[in-house]
Amino acid sequence: MNDNERVYALYVQANPVPDPDLLPLTRAEAELLTVERSPVMDIQERIPVQPAPEAPRRRSLAFGLAAVVVIAAAAAAMVLFVAGDSNEPAAAADAAPRVVFDGASCRYAGPELIETGVVDFTFVNTSSERFDLAGWRMPESGLTAELERFPLGTDMAETDQLPDGNLAFNIMIEAGSESAGPRSLAAGPHLIDCLTFDGGEHNHVWRAAAVVEVVAP
Repeated sequence: MNDNERVYALYVQANPVPDPDLLPLTRAEAELLTVERSPVMDIQERIPVQPAPEAPRRRSLAFGLAAVVVIAAAAAAMVLFVAGDSNEPAAAADAAPRVVFDGASCRYAGPELIETGVVDFTFVNTSSERFDLAGWRMPESGLTAELERFPLGTDMAETDQLPDGNLAFNIMIEAGSESAGPRSLAAGPHLIDCLTFDGGEHNHVWRAAAVVEVVAP
């Protein structure tokens, strides 16, 4: 069978007729068509069917977002419950502040808002020299001027000008030692200074980086 005959045979196979004996084919080709041909002509175009797109799961998304909001709110509430409200003053009996001098800084560790009353302080000297710890209760009128002269967290050579306030407490602490004890604090802002000595006289002031505000209960 040449190429033309093969093409025609394929054409006939795709377009069957009732009687293959009527076709101008050899007997072998006619028998082949009789065996392999389909008695029904398929004239319908086959169109692939795509599945319908799934609708977005808005209900599930909304539920998930709501769950996230609830979890975040619960976590925030837990943090507030554990940490407490930082705007609330600490009771004098619970404040327990510490002042540490290491020869290069005077550090205050404790609440910066305390109720009036007797406060148990701990004073620590980790340096190699003794120092005096002084707490000054400042009037509001003199606080701004004093901080301009001697800012928080800085150090300076002592001058004859003392802070324009009342001495709330004063204690000398030897090198490498610590002291603890109650101090009565009245209402008002307090500045904390660590003062070092030279030949028996104060020669340097280290100011803690905090204003301790004492308020009435």
